[in-house]
Amino acid sequence: MTGAPIQDIDRVTLRSEQVSRSGTRVPAGSTGTVVAVLKGGEAYMVEFMRPVEAVVTVEPGDLTPAKPCENFAGLAPPNPREIFTGVAAIPAVEDLQNVRTFRGAPRPALRSNPR
Repeated sequence: MTGAPIQDIDRVTLRSEQVSRSGTRVPAGSTGTVVAVLKGGEAYMVEFMRPVEAVVTVEPGDLTPAKPCENFAGLAPPNPREIFTGVAAIPAVEDLQNVRTFRGAPRPALRSNPR
């Protein structure tokens, strides 16, 4: 593996299938978390939660860093620019006129905010 050394709590992806001490097979492509660095990086203990739950001792050549966009759910985190520029996504007052309350009663009339 090239680049920065792997450290505790780094997310990594398996290059090849591995087998845990209990015999659980962890398929190539599985993403896990480094829970221990052994002998200065000669091997790593990696915990996997999906597709199987297992802790496997893996040599550095069998690991690659996980893509930075992956989180624990396997989904990309939100883009901060999209969060802070979300003002443009607020619906216009006219679009809210026909929204009903939880119990189905019409909402009171909304006033436009002059700009």
